[in-house]
Amino acid sequence: MNTDTIMMRDLDRRTDKRALWITALVLGLAFALGGSAQYTFVLRYEPLSISGETLAPFADFLVRFAINSATVLLVAALAALSLCVQRSIPTTLVAMFLIGVAGVMIRTPLQLLVGVHPVDDNMRILGDAIVTWCAIVFIAGMALTLTQYGRSARRAERERLSATRRATEALNDLQQEELRVRRDVADALHGSVQHRFVMMGVEMSSIADEIGGEPAGRMRSLARELDGLRERELRQLSATLYPESLERGLVPAARALIARVPSSIAVDFSVDS
Repeated sequence: MNTDTIMMRDLDRRTDKRALWITALVLGLAFALGGSAQYTFVLRYEPLSISGETLAPFADFLVRFAINSATVLLVAALAALSLCVQRSIPTTLVAMFLIGVAGVMIRTPLQLLVGVHPVDDNMRILGDAIVTWCAIVFIAGMALTLTQYGRSARRAERERLSATRRATEALNDLQQEELRVRRDVADALHGSVQHRFVMMGVEMSSIADEIGGEPAGRMRSLARELDGLRERELRQLSATLYPESLERGLVPAARALIARVPSSIAVDFSVDS
């Protein structure tokens, strides 16, 4: 495993923990806010009393919300530390169970301390503890699920970028291979084929000298036509396949090709830097 892979995994792990903490915190605070408002303003439970004085509804709400928020902070921190999308399912379930227990252990004493529940009402305390545990496990599970979705989306995006990069590299390789083939064909035309044309012209001129007369003139005419064909067609075909200026860049090569266009044809060539 190379260093880049290790660094990427460490970065992913930190990203997942941060996402898990933020998600659990946001969901937990939403539950804390809704539960506190429900107890105070909807169900209208008996207001809390501190030092013998009954709290106003808004103060009662703030006390309940503070207790719930403290529980949420603990739960979010424990979720970020213990839960991880790479863990096995049994380990994750055990961690979620223990997080729920820890949340109950912090919330229940705080509620008893401010008088949310009578100390001697065991059934009410137990019922509230069960509801608290279920809510905490639900929040932790939702946070873990959303983090897993984020991790899957990140992996899919990386695979897409990797596939795009591979496709780009394959296209570049194909283009380079095409240029190589063009260069080989152009070199063959410019070298061996053109050389054969030269040798054929020399041979035809030599035969013309031997036979003499009218056939010799026709032979020399064919030799000159062959030489012109070599100069015009073969060189042009070679330059078209692989322009001589291509090694210096695309722009010089394009200019070299345009220079071969007949003057009767108007050509406008511009390059944006």
